[in-house]
Amino acid sequence: MKKPYVVPNIITALGLSIGLFVIFKTALYDFSVEPKTLLFKSAILILVAACVDVLDGFVARRLKGESLFGMNFDSLSDAITFGVAPSVLLIKTAMIEPKTPVYFLTFLASMLFSLCGVLRLVRFNVSSQDEARPQQKKIYTGLPIPAAALAAISMQLILKESVIQSAIGFEIGAILSSCGMIALSYLMISLRRFDSLKWMHKEQLDFNNLFFISLIVLTLLFGFMYYFEWFFVFVTWTYVISGVVRGITGWWISAEEQ
Repeated sequence: MKKPYVVPNIITALGLSIGLFVIFKTALYDFSVEPKTLLFKSAILILVAACVDVLDGFVARRLKGESLFGMNFDSLSDAITFGVAPSVLLIKTAMIEPKTPVYFLTFLASMLFSLCGVLRLVRFNVSSQDEARPQQKKIYTGLPIPAAALAAISMQLILKESVIQSAIGFEIGAILSSCGMIALSYLMISLRRFDSLKWMHKEQLDFNNLFFISLIVLTLLFGFMYYFEWFFVFVTWTYVISGVVRGITGWWISAEEQ
């Protein structure tokens, strides 16, 4: 394999390793530790994996190292990191008594999330092969799996907040998490359209745009540093809900017009 193809695949392997680490760490979860601690650390790692997922595509395009192998490897990595890890976290941290209706709902939601995540990736790969430059998409059909994974974990994490957990209890929290996962599963395989992070051309990065982007980034960094759980769920679910609202109202520019 030539060097331009190796570098992005190494980055993809790093993202896959992060996902596998989260899964294995969750499987070995010690119940003497609070579920929130596991979810918090996992959320940080999945956020890093999402950044790595963006980076490998960027590096591949810059080095002109895009390949069919890399595309399939990236999809496999995403399926494990963003499709399986959130499901394992939900099952392990639900803290629900086995063989109950809520326990069954938790398993159903977890399996459905992973299944729909894989279907979303397969559909994306198939559609990408029919397009000249799939990397330049500004509109995605269906909720991207990294966004779905981050929204799922942020929801699980916020429901483990002491204030919320003491108010609703473990069982209601598990039901809400499961229902949220089912909703995210549907959005991944739906035909609703969601913005890509590649919406801005480099020609548009003038001083004004850079100033406002920097201001937004600094605000988000401040929020994540001091109010991580609340900002995490706010940012991820704002993205999810905005796609749903825009789909209902028709408030978007079609992919053909981009």
